[in-house]
Amino acid sequence: MATVHRLLVFSTCFMSGIAALFGVVSLATEEWITTTSAMWVTLPITLPNTAKYGLFQGYYSQQGPLVLTIQITMTCLMKENVCALLCGKDTDARYTLLKELYNNNNTADQDNGNCPTVQRSTSYQYNRESIWTYASEDSDDKQFINAGVWISTILFLVLSIALGMLSSALALWNTVSNPIEIYFSIFGLYIYNAAGLFCSTLVMLLWGIMHVLITFHNVGIFYTLTGQMTSDKRAYLGYSYWLNLIPIGCYIYSIAILYVRQYKLSKDPKHQIVQREDRADPGIYLY
Repeated sequence: MATVHRLLVFSTCFMSGIAALFGVVSLATEEWITTTSAMWVTLPITLPNTAKYGLFQGYYSQQGPLVLTIQITMTCLMKENVCALLCGKDTDARYTLLKELYNNNNTADQDNGNCPTVQRSTSYQYNRESIWTYASEDSDDKQFINAGVWISTILFLVLSIALGMLSSALALWNTVSNPIEIYFSIFGLYIYNAAGLFCSTLVMLLWGIMHVLITFHNVGIFYTLTGQMTSDKRAYLGYSYWLNLIPIGCYIYSIAILYVRQYKLSKDPKHQIVQREDRADPGIYLY
């Protein structure tokens, strides 16, 4: 029965809840990709620039020629399987800009003046034309963020959170009661914790592999995509990504604790199943 060793079952309720909580934090925070040393290529400026973003948005901060910090938002063209972190006065402006980048339009212009601004300083004067003059790379050479990986990462992260919440609720139910439905019982806890472990692991694999292949070389903001700035080998995975190690550890712990509970039950004479050794036809006992 589930009430046997109920403290062990309750501990999985706690750990699965922690897994779901850290999954939510990972999803909501804005440091999946970080670079603090992106450098201008087209301007004689040696001051480093910063870009940090999560699965939905982040911020870009430059130290020259104009000191400012603006909000950047994940913008995707699903049909073309490309995403980038861009800013604009509205959603349509960002999509238009991404289409221009994908189509190698040399006149593509991210107007920072119309972007949501975190901080702006006019202490540096600059020639706007000198910044926007660049030789656009072909779209095949641009290292856009993979839209399929992006949407899959969100999907599996949300599934991991949902499975963690479900496992936590079922563990609490099995602590105080004894559900007879197999998918709501201890067996169900094995299934949901294992599925949560699979989803969290897949999140880290998908985003980690994409980082090695793409964002490690190009963080996918406007200036790196146009070749005005380089972030090659200057980007790293932020804490939002590494937070997913905690759900993985929690799910492994829950599965291990459930196994330990089952092992203790198998060694407890009070709960061992007695097998009848007499193989005689049971029908003879009716007479």
